[in-house]
Amino acid sequence: IYSDKQEYDLAIADFSKAIELNPKHALAYNNRGNDYNNKKEYDKAIADLTKSIELDPNYALAYYNRAVAYEAKGEKMLADKDRQKAKELEGQPK
Repeated sequence: IYSDKQEYDLAIADFSKAIELNPKHALAYNNRGNDYNNKKEYDKAIADLTKSIELDPNYALAYYNRAVAYEAKGEKMLADKDRQKAKELEGQPK
């Protein structure tokens, strides 16, 4: 809800607590990374999204969100690679 209201610091605090309680929560890392993207804190976003992918290598949305961060940093090749991986994963059966 905080993310939807653009209260990113509050959302990040909640996701950080979720990660503290369950360090293997790929969704929490993805969502916190997405909020870092929203705050234009791309290095933090990339770190969280990379952790999300490490925890769940088939998490298409984490690849997509990391591509957004790479693109914002001007790292087009890395962004393109992550976008391609997200597309590949979206086509796989769940």
